[in-house]
Amino acid sequence: ASGGVSLTASALGVGTFTAKGGRLQSTSGTARTYLNNVVLDGNVAFGGLDAATGVALTGANTFSDVAGGATTLARNVTVSADSTLNWDQVISGASFTLTKAGGDRMNLSRANTLAGVTVQQGTLGYANINALGSGTVTLANGTTFGQGATIGSTTADRTLANNLLIQGNATLGVGSHANFFSGNVDLNGATRTLTMGNTTTFSGDIQNGGLNVVASNKTVSFNGASTYSGGTTFATSVGGSTNNIIVNNTTGSAFGTGAVTVQAGNNLGGSGIISGATTMETGSLLRPGNSPGVLTFGSDLTLNSGVNMVWELWANTEVNSPVTFDQIVVGGNLLLGGSNGVTLDFGTTAGGSLVNWTDTFWDSQRSWIVYDVTGSPTGASNLILLNSVYNDAT
Repeated sequence: ASGGVSLTASALGVGTFTAKGGRLQSTSGTARTYLNNVVLDGNVAFGGLDAATGVALTGANTFSDVAGGATTLARNVTVSADSTLNWDQVISGASFTLTKAGGDRMNLSRANTLAGVTVQQGTLGYANINALGSGTVTLANGTTFGQGATIGSTTADRTLANNLLIQGNATLGVGSHANFFSGNVDLNGATRTLTMGNTTTFSGDIQNGGLNVVASNKTVSFNGASTYSGGTTFATSVGGSTNNIIVNNTTGSAFGTGAVTVQAGNNLGGSGIISGATTMETGSLLRPGNSPGVLTFGSDLTLNSGVNMVWELWANTEVNSPVTFDQIVVGGNLLLGGSNGVTLDFGTTAGGSLVNWTDTFWDSQRSWIVYDVTGSPTGASNLILLNSVYNDAT
């Protein structure tokens, strides 16, 4: 096909279809499913005659009476989708790259052997953690990328190992499925705005730039040590919702070496390490640990006026090994800006807490180090208790 071809689903029979360029589109009004093996030998556009019409290329797993086969890349190829393109055949071409162009969405459902994938325009969703081969996934400015369908039942099943190269501001998240990225994320030398379309976990090294995170009612986790130096901002939560920013790296720094700013509507928690000077702005919440845990700041920590903290204690003890209560470790200075409330949370029996006021432990006065500060603490008198009732775990 060297020009535009508009076909019904059965028009091509079941043999191999070779597209050297042009456009393959379905007739108007309904999505069409093509059962053919496909060879791509040029830049091919897929789409319907109207925006609501999609094109699907499927195989034997869906129609058992039709022999399935591989979709082959005869050379590096650009697939342009201007309506939803569901690709449910194997793309074979270990030395070739796939570029997704066109403003709409393309879905990859099988394990493929690509050398690299570029999302040049629109949205690319994956329904298999091997759908993108083993190469780098490059995201151009304004593109969207993420898990587009159910994959397995565990985090390991859903974790994408590809490295990501971010060449502009991008959205992570397709549909309702969480994203798990274990590869490195290269910001390509600039500060990038990443909009979280879904809950997302980063476990690799974020490097070479700066990060601005925008989200609405999402959890964003950082499990790895990162090396970027351009700073990190968690923007005010969209629409007045609440985001959870979870830091669980065990070495290095979750946000590289730059300064960190946490704006209103974001809860900062986890048991990891943040190296850069951190400022929590009015309307944010400090919630250390993972019920409970120790959150470590390598430099200064500033809590602006009205920034509150939730402090958990889960045992009748003053000893924090293993971790039984929340603690903030500050390697630099601590500044409490004013009216910094502390809510005491003693957990529940169902959650694993053992706190019980009838235990003889409580017959004596007890104390805990909540902020362990290497430098100078300023404004400690601004700490206030927010609780009016103190319930134990039972």
